[in-house]
Amino acid sequence: MSRAIKKSGKIKSDIARPLLAVKTNVVVEEHLLTSGVKFKFEPVEEDFGSVRYKWENPYFLKIGAEHFSIRKYLGNLTEEGKYPGIDNPIYHAVLN
Repeated sequence: MSRAIKKSGKIKSDIARPLLAVKTNVVVEEHLLTSGVKFKFEPVEEDFGSVRYKWENPYFLKIGAEHFSIRKYLGNLTEEGKYPGIDNPIYHAVLN
């Protein structure tokens, strides 16, 4: 059976005698890992020089949207206050 969210299947085990047969149902569920600490990550219209981000406090990470390696994938801030590349996987990879 493949592993996929909401995938279900059955497991059956027969041990020598039919009276010892066991059956069960399984369902793959997704559980988000949480540490209990709420971090906030947000792009800001700043450039922090040689670094791409800066901790504002222990729970808030400011991402320098003006940094050349970030702007390249994030794009320019639109009039609606959004970045066109905010969901771009490459943008998220650059942050690491």
